[in-house]
Amino acid sequence: MKAVSELKRAYEYWRSDMDYINELDIATPKQAHNIAAFSDGIIAGNAIAKLVARYGKASAKHVSRFVKEIKSAIVSAENTV
Repeated sequence: MKAVSELKRAYEYWRSDMDYINELDIATPKQAHNIAAFSDGIIAGNAIAKLVARYGKASAKHVSRFVKEIKSAIVSAENTV
C-alpha cells in the first residue's frame, strides 16, 4: 500500500518531535491495526458517525462493538512493533 509506506516515512521524520495521529477514514479493525503499527493514535470519527446515522437511537451497541474491535486491533499492533 503506497499510502502506508508514505505515512511510515512521514512518521519516521516527525516522530522525535511530535505525536503522529492519523485519520485516514479508518473504518475497519484491519485498517486500524495497519495504521496504529506506526502511529501514536488513530481517529475513526467518520466511521462512528456513519454508524450513528445508520442505526440512530439503536446505535450505542454498534458503536460500542466497533470501538472494542478497533481497540483490540490497536493493542494487537502495539504488540507487533
